[in-house]
Amino acid sequence: MKGKLRKNSDTAVKGKMKTRFLVQCIIPATLVLGIVCLLSIYFTRTMACQNMFSALTGQQASKLMVFDANISEILDQSKLDAYSDQFRDASKLQAPDDAVQGRLNELAVKMGQQSSVLQRVSVVSFDRGVTGTSRGAGKAFTGNEYWYDSNKFHEGGIYVAHSPDITNAEMSLFSFVFPVKEKDGSFIGAFVFGTNDPALIPMIQMTTNMKEQMWFIVGEDGQLYYASSKNVPSFDSFVEKASAFNNESPFIIHMGTQYIMKTSTIPKMEQYRIVYTIPVAPIVKDSSTSVMLSVIISIISIILIVLFVMTFSGKIVNEINDVRRSVKGISENDFTEPLEVKTNDEMGMLVSEFNGVIEKLKYQAEHDGKTSFYNGETFAKKSIEYIKKNHDRSYAVVRADIDNFSFINDIFDWEVGDSILLGIARELEDVFGEDAVYGYLGNDIFVICTGYVFRDAVIQKIERACERIRKSAEKYMPINPHFGICENAEADMDISILCDYAGIALKTIKGNLLQTYAVYDEKFDENHKVQKFVESNKISALENNDFYILLQPKCDIFTGDVVGAEALVRWRDHTSGEIISPGKFIPIFEKNGFVITLDRFVWEETCKVVKKWRDAGHRDIPVSVNVSRMHIIHDSFVEDFAALVRKYDIPPELIEVEITESALLENSEDALQEVMMGLKNKGFKLLMDDFASGYSSLIALQRLPFDVIKIDKGLIDKIGEGFNRDFVAGIIAFLMEIKKDIVIEGVEYDWQKEILKETGGRVIQGFCFSRPIPIEDFEKLAFGAAVPDTDK
Repeated sequence: MKGKLRKNSDTAVKGKMKTRFLVQCIIPATLVLGIVCLLSIYFTRTMACQNMFSALTGQQASKLMVFDANISEILDQSKLDAYSDQFRDASKLQAPDDAVQGRLNELAVKMGQQSSVLQRVSVVSFDRGVTGTSRGAGKAFTGNEYWYDSNKFHEGGIYVAHSPDITNAEMSLFSFVFPVKEKDGSFIGAFVFGTNDPALIPMIQMTTNMKEQMWFIVGEDGQLYYASSKNVPSFDSFVEKASAFNNESPFIIHMGTQYIMKTSTIPKMEQYRIVYTIPVAPIVKDSSTSVMLSVIISIISIILIVLFVMTFSGKIVNEINDVRRSVKGISENDFTEPLEVKTNDEMGMLVSEFNGVIEKLKYQAEHDGKTSFYNGETFAKKSIEYIKKNHDRSYAVVRADIDNFSFINDIFDWEVGDSILLGIARELEDVFGEDAVYGYLGNDIFVICTGYVFRDAVIQKIERACERIRKSAEKYMPINPHFGICENAEADMDISILCDYAGIALKTIKGNLLQTYAVYDEKFDENHKVQKFVESNKISALENNDFYILLQPKCDIFTGDVVGAEALVRWRDHTSGEIISPGKFIPIFEKNGFVITLDRFVWEETCKVVKKWRDAGHRDIPVSVNVSRMHIIHDSFVEDFAALVRKYDIPPELIEVEITESALLENSEDALQEVMMGLKNKGFKLLMDDFASGYSSLIALQRLPFDVIKIDKGLIDKIGEGFNRDFVAGIIAFLMEIKKDIVIEGVEYDWQKEILKETGGRVIQGFCFSRPIPIEDFEKLAFGAAVPDTDK
């Protein structure tokens, strides 16, 4: 009877619990779920539209930024000025119009290669009435071209013209017009940069998964210039509304249909706007389907969860309490200790999986996802632990990166770049082995902390790693790794600073094909500061006249008469007055290309000096100038150099050209031959600098048309020792036999001069006669009096 009563009581309790659960949980949950579903539909619709608007905004900004960067590259004022100089030289050629047009074609082709968007370049000469184009087919200039607007020419600056016939494949949608002025302010021509529309359209077009998307370009007057499609009812009316759209709201209503719209002014084309638009209905339709599916799944899930909770609530509560007690004491975000697993059922599996998540989070927090190497912070911590394990040996931080690695991502996709990075990581691990700590600092920068007894062991590993890294990437493209080494790492040091030191050493050999590694010491820090100063101040130094030339006389060894000079550049910082050695800034300028600008400055200053001497009636003294190896690769070098000398009305034999051995080594013989013959045909004398400083001098002497040979200082330094006197005499006799003029460099002492008199040498250059001196001092030495300044 009691059992029956207890059973009835339990049943009554369970009934009451079910009723209470129904009233207190299920019904409110259902009401809340309904409200949540309605709010979800509303907010999902809103968020979908907002996300699409944000995507349009971001995409528009990104594409216009890329467009701006692309056209800014070619429309850079300094480049346009340089092209203008080349244009003036070409248009003033004393040649038939077809020859001038050929030069203009070459200039247009060169300019068209600077941008993927502004490839259709026309170079127009008003005086000659001809036009050169990047397509290689020149034509006459009539003045009726659609882009020519005399009013806009006189307003100054670049203006944009629109093609009157966008269906014509030979015309560009837009053209940027740069008027070219003569120095007196008159307009003598124009550069017309037409857009390469097959490249322009993909660059700025909208890309979404909505087939209803549309974009178009309108002007300030509301005129339509381009539309990706016109699949909108009353399209002209739609364009009018878009023209007046001001981005205050992301929506516009047209013919009862709501659209998302985003408009922006096109960079460098402020009178044009680009409009991106998508109808709202397809976006809402897609999102509504997802929302309804989510709601249905949520309802089914809640029902199943309720049934599960009603059946197993007691067990779940007990197991949750066990789990709660087992995790008590674990700090938030502390991954050091896993949770204890007390059961073998689903809850135990959940704890085990949670432990796995903790381990994964810990791994992700310490490692790079691509290479599996430690990130910077963890690398520093693990390196200190590694160093502390054994104090009986030395430790070094090695830093590695790849020259111009960004080109790989530009040429290939990111997957190829990541594959190369992964290959580099594997090769480093294979070479340095398990007894090392590895880190990845992003981009193409790897760091290694390794122990060693002898430095040579580390260097051997670096050389082996370099060879294997090159081989692993050669199927994609040749790469050039470099390594910086910071030695004597200790556990109480900041590892990140040691990585920076290794990076400073590495930067000194970036781009050097002959040197794989560099070891950091204090001089690197000083050199790094010098390099940074030179890089940062080169332009301002040129503008502030910090660069100037000195002249080192060449004299007759018997009479002492000045028979020539060499122009040498110097740099005096206008703020501190400090003289910066050419040995510090010339190598940097040869790497970054500024040596081309600096050489031209030296040439022009030299021409001014020689012109002044001639105007003063003094005897002619030839002055030699140096030509950097970088000039050899420029097709227009010979013509530009000759044009500069003609500008000052100087006979070409008075400006001699010195070509150094570095130019002989780093340029092909065919290229040198072509440049040198071009200079000789225009009347210039060619000097081989540093003769006998290397094997290449003998080869060049045999094959290249040098007029004057400058014997290297290295032979003169020891001319008084052993058979060196006979050796130098033999070289001089040989050069005289093959009819070469001779200049002997680096003659510093009178005893050297006396020996050279006996060897047959006649023209010397060196400290025993004169150091490089200012122009005024040279004039007193050479002419016996100051030369009046004819420029005043």
